[in-house]
Amino acid sequence: MALLLATSGGRRTGRQGGGDDGQDGRPATVRRAVAFIDEHAPRDLSVADIAEAAHVSIRTLQCAFRRHLDTTPMNHLRRVRLAHAHADLLAADPASGVTVTVTAIATRWASSSPAGSPPPTAPSTAGPRTRPSSTAAAELR
Repeated sequence: MALLLATSGGRRTGRQGGGDDGQDGRPATVRRAVAFIDEHAPRDLSVADIAEAAHVSIRTLQCAFRRHLDTTPMNHLRRVRLAHAHADLLAADPASGVTVTVTAIATRWASSSPAGSPPPTAPSTAGPRTRPSSTAAAELR
């Protein structure tokens, strides 16, 4: 729960109180998924893995995250990984003599699967820029 609060800016998200467990108002599906993400954050996870752990379909999981956490399961996973990487960076003590690099921490918490990576920049649909042939240029006149 502390990690969730840290990754959501210190505020609780979703309904407050009156939930099915008397704790924070999140349904069991979301609690199971969040617990799975917290426990398995260093692994390559897909939304299908998270949905299976929560015992629901991918679509149900996505809708539950959007409704109760105002995010997607994969965005939540990214936030959890960033929070872990941030904690590792803060815990690194140069005076201890143990060399810890940013690259090593980033590698530990980064996913090698495209599903866990940040979205790439949008590809250009215009294609490569080429000069029109003299025939094509003449046709445009």
